Amino acid sequence: MVDRKSLVINFEECTDGGLSEESKKRYRNAVELYYKAVVALCDIIIFDEEGDIPDYHKKRDEVLGRLNGQVNQIRVGLHTIYRQSYYKTDFTIQDTKEIKDAIKKIVFLKKPGKDIEEIIKKI
Repeated sequence: MVDRKSLVINFEECTDGGLSEESKKRYRNAVELYYKAVVALCDIIIFDEEGDIPDYHKKRDEVLGRLNGQVNQIRVGLHTIYRQSYYKTDFTIQDTKEIKDAIKKIVFLKKPGKDIEEIIKKI
């Protein structure tokens, strides 16, 4: 069973990694890491409400849709950008900004705690 502290560490590591890659203008890598931060944030939201997280993506979508459809819509909308990282190499800072703004919006909507708010101050 996962614990909330590990989920927060994962969120912070993905966020910090995205910032590092973005500062080096490696936007494809930044997009991947920021998207993983979004998923980690969704896991935190699910954990806070359910006490555990699903083992696979489809179940995560179902639970997140039930708990907060708007957050799930944000994540699903970003998934297209993330999937493009498999083959696209010409990402821009605007792509990274879109995902960072989505992270901030999710935190605004769900208010998952001071620990998360401190992390997003960096972005």
